[in-house]
Amino acid sequence: MFRPLVLVSMLVVSAYATPLVAAQAPKAGAYYEDKTDLGFKIQVPKDWDFVPPQPNDPNMIGKYVAPHNGGMTLKSGGTLSYEVQLIKFDRREKGEEDRTKPRMRGAENATEYIEQNFNRVDWKADGVKQLKIGKVEAKELQFAGMFNDQDPVRVYAAVIPLSPDVDIALVGLGPGEKKWSKFESPFQQMARSFKLLAAESAATGPVGDSMREIKRAKLKDELTRLPGWALYESANYFIVTDSKDEPFVKEMMERLEAIRKIYEETYTAKQALELRRKAIALQNARTDGGGAAPPKPKSEDEEAAPPMTEEDLLASFEASRACVVRLCGLESMYHSYGGPNGSAGYWNPSAEELVVYDDKQEGGRKNTWKTLNHEAFHQYIFYFYGSLSPHSWYNEGSGDFYAGYQYGKDKKFVLKPFDWRVEPVRDMVRESNDLPAYVPLKKFTRYTQAEYYGANIGKNYAQGWGFIYFLRTANGKYRGWNPAWNSILPTYLDTLAITGNLDQAVDKAFEGVDWDALEKAWTEYMRQVL
Repeated sequence: MFRPLVLVSMLVVSAYATPLVAAQAPKAGAYYEDKTDLGFKIQVPKDWDFVPPQPNDPNMIGKYVAPHNGGMTLKSGGTLSYEVQLIKFDRREKGEEDRTKPRMRGAENATEYIEQNFNRVDWKADGVKQLKIGKVEAKELQFAGMFNDQDPVRVYAAVIPLSPDVDIALVGLGPGEKKWSKFESPFQQMARSFKLLAAESAATGPVGDSMREIKRAKLKDELTRLPGWALYESANYFIVTDSKDEPFVKEMMERLEAIRKIYEETYTAKQALELRRKAIALQNARTDGGGAAPPKPKSEDEEAAPPMTEEDLLASFEASRACVVRLCGLESMYHSYGGPNGSAGYWNPSAEELVVYDDKQEGGRKNTWKTLNHEAFHQYIFYFYGSLSPHSWYNEGSGDFYAGYQYGKDKKFVLKPFDWRVEPVRDMVRESNDLPAYVPLKKFTRYTQAEYYGANIGKNYAQGWGFIYFLRTANGKYRGWNPAWNSILPTYLDTLAITGNLDQAVDKAFEGVDWDALEKAWTEYMRQVL
């Protein structure tokens, strides 16, 4: 499903399908080393899993979570995952290139960081101590609180200056009261293991100045500080993964390239360029008409950006050949990294990163492949149409349309109905229903994202898939097909891409459409093919 970037709090109550285990107190283990940026090493919890930071996170270096997201069983239900985080407070002046990029505002000190990121707890500071580590003057802070007013928890933070402008911190979360001593001692041992290192040159810089070369060099540099993670690449994709199953990773790359060819059949670079040129011409006409170009109306949940210039669009096409996919080897890693509960994957446009996990141990890899097809569609059109934010029936319905494609032994995709949605749509269109179990299409095509993701999200996803499937496959298969309906989807996309106006896109796409006839045809066709 399409998801904007969600900041996941460090304080996470787990609610996964996989049973979780109560974690033992941590033990200081091997060193985390940063030899290519800040220059330090520090011990981290033995046998705990390393989780990378979100690409845009200004503070986090990385975190360690108890195996299988184990933690503290809460009186209020669920499990509170134990974590040790490595944090930076970097006050250095940024270079010109960095200033041009949107940046999240980071916390400036440990107290602010804990207040911002450990939510659902009213923290109280519980002392500050000076801590000398070799010749480095550091400090220890502790905070106490009650999670959901029922479970005592504590946080330990050791703040260590690397230079006048850079501090790092080791931050550990554990249970409060009597159990805290079993966590406090290893946290302190880890903090006191800190050692400075001479920062070396990072991985080889870009060979050329192409977007792909620059992206590759950036990822390789980051991976020098992400233990257990590796980089794979195909013609248009970079796979960043902690999976050790190399055949599986290679199959993912093959599938990504194959499904991309399917997207290209409908969404071509030539079409996207023509639409963007028309959008730019419309913007210029508004400006030349005697006033500033009116801002684009809001999309479903945020202000859309102004139209790209043609130069911007060509750069976006180039960036589409350097798509990043983060593959988590386990579901637990996916959720620790930031995957929302109840999701199988997500596309993060802010970080330009698609995130999925290997579902072999739970639902099976067929689920992984379906999710990949869906999310890779969102990623693909992001680069071809920029900040375009269609209605969810079009956006999610199209993602699910591609999720139905099945990969054969000949390494080609064949379209099939998306099995996750088939049964709900069958229920919706049964002739025996006294009242329609679906939302009338005239209303459904104007649903906001909030309405689509509301209480009936499962039914809405199913209806969105069913409607897109009908519009893309019924011509030539359904005797009641009206040729005028051939233009609905292309007209909707063209109008939205040029004007940025959601209402105008629906008005134009369905202009003159007999809604009753369309709805009757849709339900009959669904009964026919399902």
